Amino acid sequence: MYLLRAFVLALALAAAVVATATTPPPAPPPVSLANLVYHSPFRGRDAARIPYAALLRRRQQPAPPAAVPLAFLHGVASGDPRADRVVLWTKVTPSTNVTAPVLVNYTVSAAADLSSPLAAGATATSGDVDYTVKLDVPNLSPATAYYYRFASPDGSNATGVGQTRTLPAAGDVPAKFTIATISCMAFWHGYFSSLGNIARNEEVDAVVHLGDVIYEYSKRDYPSVDGSLPDDRDPQPNVEIVSLSDYRTRHAQTRTDPDYQEMTRVKPMIMIYDDHEFADNAWMNGAANHDPETQGPWSVRKANAARAWWEYTPTRPVTPDVSAADPSLYSIYRVFRVGALFDLIMLDTRIEGRDQQAAGDPQTRRLISEKQGGWLFNTLNSSTAKWRVLGNQVIMAPIPNTVFGSEVPILNDAWVGYPAARQRVLEFVANNNISNTCCVTGDLHASVASDLFLDAKQYDPATGKGAVMPEFVGPSVTSASPVRDSESLGRLARDPFVEPNPGAKFVNLWRHGYMLVTVAQDKVRTEYRFVESVKRQNGGREDSGAVLEVVSGSNRITRQS
Repeated sequence: MYLLRAFVLALALAAAVVATATTPPPAPPPVSLANLVYHSPFRGRDAARIPYAALLRRRQQPAPPAAVPLAFLHGVASGDPRADRVVLWTKVTPSTNVTAPVLVNYTVSAAADLSSPLAAGATATSGDVDYTVKLDVPNLSPATAYYYRFASPDGSNATGVGQTRTLPAAGDVPAKFTIATISCMAFWHGYFSSLGNIARNEEVDAVVHLGDVIYEYSKRDYPSVDGSLPDDRDPQPNVEIVSLSDYRTRHAQTRTDPDYQEMTRVKPMIMIYDDHEFADNAWMNGAANHDPETQGPWSVRKANAARAWWEYTPTRPVTPDVSAADPSLYSIYRVFRVGALFDLIMLDTRIEGRDQQAAGDPQTRRLISEKQGGWLFNTLNSSTAKWRVLGNQVIMAPIPNTVFGSEVPILNDAWVGYPAARQRVLEFVANNNISNTCCVTGDLHASVASDLFLDAKQYDPATGKGAVMPEFVGPSVTSASPVRDSESLGRLARDPFVEPNPGAKFVNLWRHGYMLVTVAQDKVRTEYRFVESVKRQNGGREDSGAVLEVVSGSNRITRQS
């Protein structure tokens, strides 16, 4: 019996050796989540779509390519969170020139060590989309932290582990929810130390980017204040960008900043674009900084800019009413419902329906299309949340906009240059008793907190009577302020700047940073956070410039400290 058992054991060991020698290596993960970047950025604009199935077929012809070493130089990001899904993003850099698509592995888990993955597989990317990757991960749980990582198929290189979080479920009421709002990030004007501070702030639940993540200028055409930073902060390419390759290169450069990478690694992003993702003072059919004679048709440049923004942001295509998708309109306006606490309503006051600044009759000049206006009013009117927060590119509060009685285009880029459009929004909120609505805004490169009102004669600055809703305009991350970062000029300019705005409660025209907006059941609290210097990599000391509160039901700024 002993010999028999030994003989059987020997046969089993021999079989195991043969099996080990002949069993092929495990197959790579299936291509299970399609790369969203190949979709059209805008539903209803299928001409901008790159067929994904054809891409995969191209990978197999004439045979699957050998593994290409991949580097991850641009970090990771997550964004457009919902209660049940979130978008994940990265970019790969192949070590050699390849024409066939390459595979990128991904893992998503509720555990920080990525154990027990909820989703894992591979997706494809290629030079068609500048080797960017964007996955819309479904079937997630509300108000839950998730972790993710991208890696090369052979496991030789991988990103750091990203962290994100889904929004609360409909009907749930979190005790509070904090967003950091940022805008205006000229790469060569300073370091993004504000973003590193946001990354380290555990109170921040999400980051809202209100536009100008890149600038289209050359360094010569938009010089920084107080000299230059090291050469590695010079814009790439160092010309005014026009082509798709130009816009992609500028976005890719911005994604190399370590503070930006760290913020997007640990905080979900909600993003809209403003003008400089296209060109200065852009509107639907042109821009102040676009010359068709030398730079070609605006429609081509606009499509290039939109495509690059889409490839480099963790966003999903959106048309609020798909049945009404209009191929002539670009749509990024959308709503994020943070349980029953607040609705974050993101607008597009820049590209989708804007008429030219200071042209034609101000009373018929459009800032947003009729479709977006209808969507906005319906979203406001149907909201059942405790609060509504509008995410908006350009300042709604009154600012100086004429010189010797004549409109000046650069001063009429804001809502003040579109008076009828502004009046309609404020009247709708007031006449429909839509209480607890606030607005957060970028673009200005300055900090302004104001009560918004319909009629200055009916508004009392002392009591806030007559206010419709408050607006909080945030500073730029780095882009030069309206007074070229000068405190002395800022103090001189303050009074003439706020002269048409009796609702102004806090104004700072020279400092850089961001806003922390905390929404709770009883109030909205906005804190202005400023860095000491954008010319230092660590930014120096960060301090609180002001704290303003809006008590529920007041529709005005009720406290400042």
